[in-house]
Amino acid sequence: GEGFLSIWQVNQTASNPKPYMSWQCHSKATSDFAFITSSSLVATSGHSNDNRFHVPRSWCHGTSVCTQTATPNLGG
Repeated sequence: GEGFLSIWQVNQTASNPKPYMSWQCHSKATSDFAFITSSSLVATSGHSNDNRFHVPRSWCHGTSVCTQTATPNLGG
C-alpha cells in the first residue's frame, strides 16, 4: 500500500472505472477511515514514514484540516 484513500462512484458503467477522488493520506498505508457528521469530512488512520497522521480531511475541498504527530503505542 501507498497510503491512498480513494472515493469511488459505484454506479459507473465504464469498463475501466477510476476513483472520483484520491488522496495520499499516509506515506505507507491507510488502515481505516470514517466519514464525520455530514460526510464532507473524512478521518483516516494509517502508517507513515514520518510518524504523523492527518485528521480530518475535507473531501469537498481536498485539503487536510489538521495534521498531528502520532501518539506513542501504549501497548495496543
